[in-house]
Amino acid sequence: MTDSPQAPQIPPVPPHDKKAVASLILGVISFLCVGLITGPIAVVLGLQSIRRIERQPAQYRGQGMAIAGTVCGGIAFFFYLLVAIGGITEDLIPYLQKQWGDTPDQSALNAGELAQDAQELHRMENGAFSDKLSELIPKVQGIVEDPNVTFTFGECNAAGYTYSTRHAEGRELHLFRSDWPGQ
Repeated sequence: MTDSPQAPQIPPVPPHDKKAVASLILGVISFLCVGLITGPIAVVLGLQSIRRIERQPAQYRGQGMAIAGTVCGGIAFFFYLLVAIGGITEDLIPYLQKQWGDTPDQSALNAGELAQDAQELHRMENGAFSDKLSELIPKVQGIVEDPNVTFTFGECNAAGYTYSTRHAEGRELHLFRSDWPGQ
């Protein structure tokens, strides 16, 4: 009888953790569609699987799949979140500007105040108001964003000025005047 050497016993290969597989599948699917839903699920399953594999390496494998699923799911989730926020803000910002932004009357008032500031600046630089307020308006119009604001000029000389502003869609007429000497 001959003794034959016994083949070494190879330990059985542990199976892949099912949560690791699910995490990878959901992570990849997250890039294709519904990343806001499947992305977080892939992240949670992947993290659970990583912990399980680290605690029981002889019973489970697939840590690479769990990590890939977690990363894919997280990236896809944040990508779709940014897309969703961008889509919402694209519609929301103009709505909020319309609700809380300048009304036509406020726009006319702002334009008038800017013109008044231009006159005051001219007075400080030159010692008198401009007798041609209409020449100051082009400087102000670069700042005024609303082309529907019109100016109507009254008396205007080195001692003082009067004018009004109105928006084409507004209801109010805004009157501006300097303090005239002796008044």
